[in-house]
Amino acid sequence: SKGSPWFVWERVQNGDFTYGYVSPAAPSNEAITLSWWSSADEAVFYVGGSPIAEVPMTLMPRLYFSVEGDAKENGDSVNDTFINAEVNAGNDCPTYCGLNGSWNTSSFNSYGLTATDTNGKTQNGANFTVTGTASGVPNGEDWNDTVIAGIAMIAQYWDGQ
Repeated sequence: SKGSPWFVWERVQNGDFTYGYVSPAAPSNEAITLSWWSSADEAVFYVGGSPIAEVPMTLMPRLYFSVEGDAKENGDSVNDTFINAEVNAGNDCPTYCGLNGSWNTSSFNSYGLTATDTNGKTQNGANFTVTGTASGVPNGEDWNDTVIAGIAMIAQYWDGQ
């Protein structure tokens, strides 16, 4: 982004990755929220309480949630802070409701970017940083076709798993 970050939505559904650029992201502390309504099959992204994007989405559990910072290409630096990550998942409690395990900050880091849990909370209330400078991205590739990210990920609780 060369110092001009953007909000981007990402969706992996049935093995297909799609994304869209939403709007420039001001360097500020804002609550970022995703809400989904099954009756409309759409997700709405909010920043500071204002909607910034509506995305068609059919969610089929088991769902995975991530907090991530991305770079577009070699040389891009990331210094992101996320505070109080909260996820409310599922409506068939207790069988398919809540979160499973703890945030994984070690398995999804790539090309010099690293996610770190900075307050040790295993589920809701966790804080993260994503830092680093992108390097080693294959020539001619960028974020449009290669994941260049530091990612913290957690799964929806799923019938004992």
